[in-house]
Amino acid sequence: MTSRTEVLKSPVFEALKQIGHKPEDDIYTWSQGLGFHNQNLLNSLKENVKKPAIRKAILDEIWSFFYSVGLEKANKILGIKKKPDVAKINKVLAEIMNDKEHPAILGMGDFVEEAFLNWVKAFAIYDFAAYAFMEKHLGAKEALRIYMGLWEAFALHPLADIKKTFNIRSAADVDMDMLGRISHVYW
Repeated sequence: MTSRTEVLKSPVFEALKQIGHKPEDDIYTWSQGLGFHNQNLLNSLKENVKKPAIRKAILDEIWSFFYSVGLEKANKILGIKKKPDVAKINKVLAEIMNDKEHPAILGMGDFVEEAFLNWVKAFAIYDFAAYAFMEKHLGAKEALRIYMGLWEAFALHPLADIKKTFNIRSAADVDMDMLGRISHVYW
């Protein structure tokens, strides 16, 4: 077990303080964000990679690599094994993405800061592996195109909710005051 003192030495906690955020609030960004990132990847691979064997190879290698990094609590809580059961992992991540009360969210650590840090690490490992193994199987150009689409989905996802919240129906509804309100919510 890593002590709370050791965990809190991570620079991520100072960065959170500087922007007025708390691990207990931002843990959802990273845990549910990983579920969202995974779902976007699954959808993108299905849409852009016609051969199921290549899609399977990419996903198997992502999760095998993830396991090999040795983030023990993440491997345990997500059910990642040396030979990963990708369908089971996808199910757990989909559940997390849709349930802020999912026990895996706080179960990623012995205390909230450790769980938060492990989610940040898990997201970074997954994101790296997603690009690396797409590049291996699809080539740099196609991998980059799909990967950038994943990040575009992250950027655009909250905009639909923002438009609904502020009742924005067209560009004519957006003035400088509205841009300020949108920026406050978005960023």
